[in-house]
Amino acid sequence: TTEVVIRDNLFPAIMGMDPFDIDLIHHRMDKAIRGFVYAKAAVDIALYDIMGKALDKPVYKLLGGQHRKAIPIAHSLGVVLDIEAAVDEAVAACGEGIKTIKMKGGLDPVRDMELMEKLRKAVGPHINILVDANQGYTVSDAVRTLKAFEELGVEAVEQCLPSWDLDGMRFVRSKVDLKVMLDESVHTPI
Repeated sequence: TTEVVIRDNLFPAIMGMDPFDIDLIHHRMDKAIRGFVYAKAAVDIALYDIMGKALDKPVYKLLGGQHRKAIPIAHSLGVVLDIEAAVDEAVAACGEGIKTIKMKGGLDPVRDMELMEKLRKAVGPHINILVDANQGYTVSDAVRTLKAFEELGVEAVEQCLPSWDLDGMRFVRSKVDLKVMLDESVHTPI
């Protein structure tokens, strides 16, 4: 989908424009098609790469320079992996220096709990673990599962409920101590 949106909607709208006119390019992309933020982000990143190469500067310099430590890289485990394969992949990633594992889940809270228990045991207490529940839990499943995740030292859980259920998210957040993040529920910067 991203490739088709870029090829059929975004490129025709911005073809021939100066890559340094980033605000105007964003405006044209938004007029060309609503949504599809991943496709627009890919074009945005490519534009910054073009600008950086033209100026012989790294992109972080174009974005204001480095003012904090590098952001740690997280290794994501696919939601369709079986438990043993996911644990093996996480262990291998940690062996290569990864310090944060992001477990994709949400299809089955029981499976997610089993995987989380095995993950924590396999990677140890010093590896950060995040969970993306992909909007897959009910409110009661979310409270129960996130409470169990707390016990295992999970750092944060992303989008455990459907994107439209903000009241449910408030309720879940009131019942757990770990960080609860929104992703698909966020549509504006404010």
